[in-house]
Amino acid sequence: MLTHHTNVVEHPELVAQRLIRLADMVGRENVLAGTDCGFAQGAFIQRVHPEIQWTKLEARSEGAARLTRAVGCQGRGVSSLHPAEES
Repeated sequence: MLTHHTNVVEHPELVAQRLIRLADMVGRENVLAGTDCGFAQGAFIQRVHPEIQWTKLEARSEGAARLTRAVGCQGRGVSSLHPAEES
C-alpha cells in the first residue's frame, strides 16, 4: 500500500482504495494497516527523508481510517476491523 523506496507520498484515498480491495479479497477481519519494514534498505542507508517517512505514515493512518469508515466499523479504531461481538 506504501512504497518505502521512493519520495512519492501516496494519497490517503489511494491507500484506502488499496486496503478496501484487500479487505474485499481476504475479509476485513484479516486486514491490519501496519508496517512490515522501515524506509531503508539497510541499517545505515537512508533512502527517504524522515519528514517524507512521517508523511507516508500519516497517509497510511488516514487511509486506514477511511477504510474503517467505509466498512462500517466506526468507533472501534483503525487497528481492529473485527465487528463488535454482540451481547
